[in-house]
Amino acid sequence: MSGQWSPLRLTTEGRPSAAIAVALLALYAAGTLYVGLHHEPWRDEADSWLVVRDAPLSTIFTWTRNAGTPALWYLTLKPLIWLGLPYQSQQLLHLAFAWAAAAILLLRAPFTWITKLLVLGSYYLAYEYAVIARSYVLTILLSFLIAAWYPERHSRSVRYAVAVALLFNTNVHGGVIGAILVLLFLLDRGRRASPAGVAIMLAGAVAAWAQLRTAPDASFPHIVRRINPLAAWHAVASAFSPGIALGVAGAAAVLIILLIAVSLRRRADALLFLLLSIVLLNLLYVFVWFGGYRHAGLILVAALLAIWIAGNVPRDAVSSAAALLLNVALSFSVLFAFHMARADVKMDFSGSREMGEFIGENGLDRYPIAAHNMHPTEAVLPWVPGKQFWYAGVGRYGTYMHWNREEEIGIHTPYPVAVGRAIEHFVPRGEPWLLLLNRPIPGSGRGFRLLYATQGPVYRHRDERYWLYEWVGAGEAVSSPTR
Repeated sequence: MSGQWSPLRLTTEGRPSAAIAVALLALYAAGTLYVGLHHEPWRDEADSWLVVRDAPLSTIFTWTRNAGTPALWYLTLKPLIWLGLPYQSQQLLHLAFAWAAAAILLLRAPFTWITKLLVLGSYYLAYEYAVIARSYVLTILLSFLIAAWYPERHSRSVRYAVAVALLFNTNVHGGVIGAILVLLFLLDRGRRASPAGVAIMLAGAVAAWAQLRTAPDASFPHIVRRINPLAAWHAVASAFSPGIALGVAGAAAVLIILLIAVSLRRRADALLFLLLSIVLLNLLYVFVWFGGYRHAGLILVAALLAIWIAGNVPRDAVSSAAALLLNVALSFSVLFAFHMARADVKMDFSGSREMGEFIGENGLDRYPIAAHNMHPTEAVLPWVPGKQFWYAGVGRYGTYMHWNREEEIGIHTPYPVAVGRAIEHFVPRGEPWLLLLNRPIPGSGRGFRLLYATQGPVYRHRDERYWLYEWVGAGEAVSSPTR
């Protein structure tokens, strides 16, 4: 088989048709927008919004030391706050970044059209990195931009270096990819690395390091956060075909990576990028933190970038097999994307919006609200502008997480203890107050009356279903329904 549409080629020569690219981009934008408008943000998305809304810029640059993510994502959100835009604007901005990444892929990536279609329709590009608003969308956007500019990395080194410097500041994973790109820039045979370009990239790395130096009171003050030997297998197995049985998906993923590696044997830089990316990202997952699909998808991105920066991969039996198996794996990812997007439209990703709107629409935000557990209940706050919760686990008012040792202890506070603290804090004041929990009140619920429990089926973050109680007095015994 031959030609641009052949599934048996990793790459294709020449620039793609702009008309086809625009049509596909419009289709991609419409689909992700539709799902995004039905998406209920969860606590990680809420935390970004709350810290940008409630913390001054100077605080954000120090808060990142505990949060573990540089400030770039938060800086892109700050203008939304200055303009007085609502919480949903974060979702729209995130989608805009995803659409920009898709445009670069369609217009500049050297893949065949069928591979581009499958990549855009895959779980990661169509859902995880488009609908769920996190810093990873900047990692994808900047990585694609860097790959598109890679052939001109020396002739136009400043713009290339700026993109790499920004990539360092997206998240730790972007920093890993950025470090490999700096290494490749310095190792280019027969090329004298631009001093200005190197300086800019290193400045980006230093800026990221300054924001990520572990603070003394961080929840996890050491580099090795926890050791999870199975994280590497889960990451690789989920990279190309998420939602498939790990044994089958893992075997296929290993074979895909091996075939791609052999296909890149004539491009030392691309091969080195592929191998270093997979090894270093998996070390991060094993010894620091593996967050599931959102991290596994970066293995797929690394593989795509390696092929991209290699340029036109020669067609032979190995590259044909790599392309065929990659496209088959991505086909399963497309099916999984459809499944997850359909679930997000028909059900709730989180119950936070339902509970937040109930509180706001019924004027209950005028009362003090004690909340536990603080991480899941935080997701409700963006839907109740101007409100703070009294977090019972730590005994203080607040909105966004501080990610310090105090909170690490607070989230492990047993629910009966947290409820007892709330009673001790509010009852002596003699004023009405409410209690928000992400599970039914423990015990008999004496002294509390249930006002509302979220009704919508939550398919993803089931610990973000909520029960709201009012204090009616110690003499009242109110049973708590369970769902």
